[in-house]
Amino acid sequence: MMRIVKTIRLRYIGVFLSPNRAMDTYPIKSFEDLHRMVMVHGHSHFIFRGEDTAQYPLRPKFGRDKMSVLENFAGYEQRILETFKRRGSPHVSVLPLNDWEWLAVAQHFGLATRLLDWTENPLVAAYFATATKTSTDRVLYALKRDSLQSADEKSSPFELQAVVLYPPKHIATRIMAQTGLFTVHDQPAEVFTHPELERWIIAADAVIELNVALDNYGFNRATMFPGLDGLAHHINDWWLRGVREDVA
Repeated sequence: MMRIVKTIRLRYIGVFLSPNRAMDTYPIKSFEDLHRMVMVHGHSHFIFRGEDTAQYPLRPKFGRDKMSVLENFAGYEQRILETFKRRGSPHVSVLPLNDWEWLAVAQHFGLATRLLDWTENPLVAAYFATATKTSTDRVLYALKRDSLQSADEKSSPFELQAVVLYPPKHIATRIMAQTGLFTVHDQPAEVFTHPELERWIIAADAVIELNVALDNYGFNRATMFPGLDGLAHHINDWWLRGVREDVA
């Protein structure tokens, strides 16, 4: 019944595409399409993830490395995290209390982990999907929040039996700015699929329009990455957008 209601709503807003059997897939060809999809999903709690290409399978960064298919892959993960903890502690203003929190911080700053970044805000996900300058289709994933069990922080993140949802404490300003949360994967090398997972494909020729609109609404490098580095990147984008091509 829920699938029928959902299909009717998507047809009504004019962005309906027959769902793929493996995963529901819908096209985004304008900012209006994105807005309508967000409104359709407003009746339920969803989490979102944006990627700058629609071609790659959905798996954590550690799962993209050949080390993730070794028999003792979790042991290697733990050694990688221990190295980050040992060398990264002087740079952390609020020291994480357990491996869950350490993984969240490490993931957010680029370490290869078993975590995937998600956000509660679809416009944040859209920003990350459209931020880079490549002429390819982008993808925005949407997943019902209650379709996954929440992480039990009393257990080890390296002894999971299934994919879980981990909403971390906002111990890093970037996580807070991006309303970030994570899925934590028991088998990082496996492509993540779920019956409630959707793909919203952003057409390549709509990327610039969406990125400019998102900037107008305050979703840009400066707000997503608080600090002088994010501000500097944003000022460069704002003042030099299109100028280099004109000068050349």
